[in-house]
Amino acid sequence: MFRFTHIYAITLWLGVVNPVYAVLDDPAQTVEVFYRHIKNRECAEAVILADGYSIDKCKNVSRLEIGPISGVVNASTKAFVNLHVDYQQISPIKNVSCDVTIPLNRKNESWVIDFPSRKFNCANSNVKVDDKGGQQIPSANKTSPLDSQPKPQSNPNLPPQSVPQPPLPPPYRPAIADTKPKTLLDTWTADELRGHPGDERIVKLHPPDLTPPQRLQPSQKLPQLNALRVNSIRRVRLADGKKIVALTFDLCEQAHRRTGYDRGIVNTLRNQGVPATFFAGGKWMRSHQEKTLQLMADSNFEIGNHAWTHGNLRVLKGQKMLDQIIWTQAEYERIWETLKRRAEDKGLGRKMETIPRQPHNFRFPYGTCNAESLRAVNEMGLNAIQWDVVSGDAATTATPDKLVHNILNNVRPGSIIVFHANGHGHGTAAALPRIISGLKEKGYRFMTVGKLLEEGTPESVQECYELKPGDNRRYDDLFGEGTQ
Repeated sequence: MFRFTHIYAITLWLGVVNPVYAVLDDPAQTVEVFYRHIKNRECAEAVILADGYSIDKCKNVSRLEIGPISGVVNASTKAFVNLHVDYQQISPIKNVSCDVTIPLNRKNESWVIDFPSRKFNCANSNVKVDDKGGQQIPSANKTSPLDSQPKPQSNPNLPPQSVPQPPLPPPYRPAIADTKPKTLLDTWTADELRGHPGDERIVKLHPPDLTPPQRLQPSQKLPQLNALRVNSIRRVRLADGKKIVALTFDLCEQAHRRTGYDRGIVNTLRNQGVPATFFAGGKWMRSHQEKTLQLMADSNFEIGNHAWTHGNLRVLKGQKMLDQIIWTQAEYERIWETLKRRAEDKGLGRKMETIPRQPHNFRFPYGTCNAESLRAVNEMGLNAIQWDVVSGDAATTATPDKLVHNILNNVRPGSIIVFHANGHGHGTAAALPRIISGLKEKGYRFMTVGKLLEEGTPESVQECYELKPGDNRRYDDLFGEGTQ
């Protein structure tokens, strides 16, 4: 198993691949990750690791297995890695089995594969590698697996057509079971779940979108809140020995903007099987219905209420304040019903039993509240979830190193950590793998906020603030009602 001393993140913007952080600093590791991306159909991630390799080549591979990596020759600027590759390509259908020598070049602090210059020695001399570039090594001195099989003896008394011929490999066809959805997430393709270039983009709206949701009230009321969960919950007190944290990501969207969806964050969480809570604004859910459905369908995720247009609920009063909360509950419920219909169409209706019809957790925009809005949230049956660790990713000066240092030095058992996943999380996607691995090394497990609340006793206060009382008062002057 390779040790990842560097991580990498990819920004795809209108089809252009731009490395934004250190890639991989070990040549064998780079080759192993490259082929893993191809095998997992993560083509956009594969091309960044190899000069001369294209997304089209990656998509033409239907099956791939690699043997152990060996024979690593490493100089300061050049490296060579040997391994065995078996793969099947789609068009034309072809099986390939080769020993390959992969050259890599050092670029800055990373290794990049020189794909056109690779050399290969294929067991079957009739197999030709279809892509351009690469040199086939003569196999005269190599024993092919076919050479070990007994060869038919010629018999002049038999017609030539009676000599048995080896059967051709059957064409690759996906098994029927591969296409039948087993979970709610299976109703989307892997490419749809991974997202697309431009998902992170933030767009200003002229004029602002002030339209209310299709549904102004949810159809049901939540049960009365447990007395232990009233007020503003900052963290959860756990029994000695329990080391659990909750990663939370805000999906804010004001009236004058359509914010983004940071697929790098979601993909990291999914790839590593890490639970998380997303606090989504009602307008954000309407603007990103398909992404909301995907987050809702993921058994590791939960969605909380983050107000309709990120209103400052310390400034907004009366019905305006209530609409921010209630409209978001109603919008979530409408999208939940859409997912339920899709699930039933695919024979997965029972999978909806674990997905709440409405959010049970609420996060105040700007981390601001007053007695009226806090009471309103609690009376609706919603847990008011604050945080005790601020990642700092909302600052434009945030870097992955700063985020990692901040989280790992301030976390404690029962912590609730706040990030952003709407395009305003600066450096979060790049830092997240290191944060997850660092917390695991410290012995932490991950849970959604809802599960964390069940593990201990909520620690709450009667006001809302970032890290100390009064530290977010400046937002009232900066943003006013905060909705645009």
